Amino acid sequence: MYFLNFFHRESKSFYINLFVLSVFNSLLYSGMLYIITSSINETALFVLDEYKGMLFLSFIILSFIGNKLFQNYSARLTNRVVYREELAIIERLKECAYNNFEKIGVEKVYTALDDSKVLGGIPGLLLTLLNSTIIIFCGLIFLLYTFSFGFLMVFAMISILFLFYWQRNVKIQKDLNILRDSHDEFHKYLRDFLVGVKELKTNRDRNDSVFHDYIEKNRKKTQELDLKTLLKYIFNEITGSYSWYLVLFAVIFVFPSMFEFSNEKSTTFVMVIFYLMGPVSALIGSIDDITRTKIAFERIGKFQKSTSSKLDFDKLSKSESRSLEFTSIEFKDVFYQHVDDKNNVKFNLGPINLKIIKGEVIFITGGNGSGKSTFMYLFAGLYKPISGTILLNGKEVKSPEYLANCISSVFTDHHLFSENYDNLNLTNENQELNKLIKLVKLEDIIDLSNQEKLLDHNLSRGQRKRMSLVYALMERKPLIILDEWAAEQDPDFKKYFYQTILTQLKKKGKTIIAITHDSQYFDRADRHIDFEFGKINKDENILVK
Repeated sequence: MYFLNFFHRESKSFYINLFVLSVFNSLLYSGMLYIITSSINETALFVLDEYKGMLFLSFIILSFIGNKLFQNYSARLTNRVVYREELAIIERLKECAYNNFEKIGVEKVYTALDDSKVLGGIPGLLLTLLNSTIIIFCGLIFLLYTFSFGFLMVFAMISILFLFYWQRNVKIQKDLNILRDSHDEFHKYLRDFLVGVKELKTNRDRNDSVFHDYIEKNRKKTQELDLKTLLKYIFNEITGSYSWYLVLFAVIFVFPSMFEFSNEKSTTFVMVIFYLMGPVSALIGSIDDITRTKIAFERIGKFQKSTSSKLDFDKLSKSESRSLEFTSIEFKDVFYQHVDDKNNVKFNLGPINLKIIKGEVIFITGGNGSGKSTFMYLFAGLYKPISGTILLNGKEVKSPEYLANCISSVFTDHHLFSENYDNLNLTNENQELNKLIKLVKLEDIIDLSNQEKLLDHNLSRGQRKRMSLVYALMERKPLIILDEWAAEQDPDFKKYFYQTILTQLKKKGKTIIAITHDSQYFDRADRHIDFEFGKINKDENILVK
């Protein structure tokens, strides 16, 4: 099983330590059981009869110390593994291709992180399985040695119970998988509820529908399924516990009248039954944990598979990126497809053939579903072409993501981060920052403190777009992508953007690719490219005024 191999990879000595502990416990539990029964039956304990009390106490202390040492060891191992696996999931997202990230969905990321926490219970689960199995094994061997009929009866009892529980557990596992899917749905609905709060507060019917028809309905369905599964496990545990009382009833009241049972055999049998009741119950109860662990790791495996596709990222340093001499980007017969989870083609883009040279201002247009956004994602290196060639400065780009080394972007849903991840100088001392803030007319709104903290992001949508442009320009890359950037600006600033900002950026040698529908400003571009049905419908040069 995957989770067993997982801990072996983390610590080569994990299963060696587990084996040593199992042998150690086998000897101790066997000795403790033998001392108990010999004391009750008043039989001699070989040559150590007079020290049996001290010997029994020593076994208890040694068992305590051995289990404590192993649990401390496993706790440290688990602590390291759980947090590293959590980071590994996020790292896989960091490295996976953007189109795979789109298909995964945020809700599955959250459930994968929840699944990773299952790792924390594995050593405890293994220890329970180990100790319970050892005690049962020792008890059965002891019965086989002292009372063979009792051994056969108890062995048959345990076998029947496990077959019964395992068969029921197969059905429960199906319910647990449905339960996991229900949790995925809940995370999706909850995300809509939290992220779309403004849209919900302004539409009462939609607000009620999200809560009652989706979130509440999902929680009721999950609650019923969770309770159904819990009741099945409760039935399993109670059935197991009371089955032993039936065995005791037969031993104490039925068998003495049918067979010749000595008091010594009856006492030994009863003691062993009491000795085994706890471990067998623990072993049966662990079936629930085993099932949940198995499902969690299956889900983690699916998540890993869904993030297995990644782009080969040939990264440059910041200084190399800024000094990269850009002359042109050329697309030759570039083709891309959007497919669903069943590999059914939903959209075709291409073949795309075009060349963009340094200093051009290009406006991209097209209706909904025309392919302009898909082209932008290809251009930015977020999507990997199915076929065709992309040339940067006349040389083939083997890794599409390499294009990100010379491109800054402000997409229509651009996100302003909550931390200064780029370690930019955001103080009054940064003259470049001051100039850019004045360029986008935010000098009266943005307060540049003397401390290097985040700038105020409590801005309108249009102002946030302006700050996004400031951050993009501070990357000092030769190309910049602007996706519907001016759509949320007021008419005066929109005019200022097209007539002044674009002109200044072009003078600085920037190459600008902008998706726009502001046809009244098309004369501010060098070139206009229009997409239709996944193909370039028009590519014309414009005489700039």
